Amino acid sequence: MIDNALLMEQNISRIVGGLVQYRPTQGGWDVQTPLLYPSGAFASVGIAGEGETFSVSDLGSGFREAYAGDVGNSFGRAANELSEEFGVIYEKRHLFIPRVAMGQLGAAVRLVANCSQASVILAIERANERKVAERSDRLYARLKKIFPNTAKHAQITGASSTEWTVDALVQRGDHLAVFDAVTTHANSVASTSMKFHDLALREDAPTRAASVESKRSMGTLLAVLSQAANVIEDAAPDQQYRQLAEAA
Repeated sequence: MIDNALLMEQNISRIVGGLVQYRPTQGGWDVQTPLLYPSGAFASVGIAGEGETFSVSDLGSGFREAYAGDVGNSFGRAANELSEEFGVIYEKRHLFIPRVAMGQLGAAVRLVANCSQASVILAIERANERKVAERSDRLYARLKKIFPNTAKHAQITGASSTEWTVDALVQRGDHLAVFDAVTTHANSVASTSMKFHDLALREDAPTRAASVESKRSMGTLLAVLSQAANVIEDAAPDQQYRQLAEAA
């Protein structure tokens, strides 16, 4: 237990005055910071110790958030990478600083919470990048079988003179069709929508198609994506892909 609980409470109150809330626990304190994980949950850290030396840990909350988001395998690599940058330790699924003086507790709480949040975000981004790359490869392989004249990761210039990269470009005579594999991640939808809107303004605008795993899983983002592209599901028959590519 922490000696002189009243003094400790006063110090904790001063340290976390700008944070959301804190509560005493057996042997320490739990501090809920204003930082949010992607799920919307607050990033919390635990303070443990007595006297003048304490430890600060995310108590594995970052890993649990990543695991709940199905990116637990990516979290360890992200945490190992960022822990050095933030000056914390990652071990046994916990991010922590083992020895912290009383006067450094505020900074330590911020470092651990920020590192935990950043590690979850990076894990999600890395997992999404891998998923996008895998789906892009599958989309290209499928289109290549249907249309031999298909280019992978092709460059095409929009009306703004910006050069865009699309997952696949199909050429049918003088007509072009561009395809992107899109995930449920907002950044994926935004990226494809931006490039397709620009391509739509070309005088010889190509057909624009976005391949998704499931229209239903896209939620409200389906309406956003549909403004810029013809949306087709991965499982759609080849004939639907052929009709899209050949549409003027």
